[in-house]
Amino acid sequence: MSAPNSSERKACWDSRDLLWKCLDDNGDKAESCLKFQGEFESNCPAQWVKYPLFIRVITEISGARKDEPWQ
Repeated sequence: MSAPNSSERKACWDSRDLLWKCLDDNGDKAESCLKFQGEFESNCPAQWVKYPLFIRVITEISGARKDEPWQ
């Protein structure tokens, strides 16, 4: 698989941002955001989907702020 071009990367991250907003607005209830989850998964390479979701879960568990860079 070739690397996504700039418009594909933008579509991916825009989809991610919409999913995150939906989750934030709905108290992280995934069932309320299935449409956005599907768009995120279809617009992004699989490894780009798995890692951000992992980071979101770890951030929630650890209590870290969402706007802090994750290190």
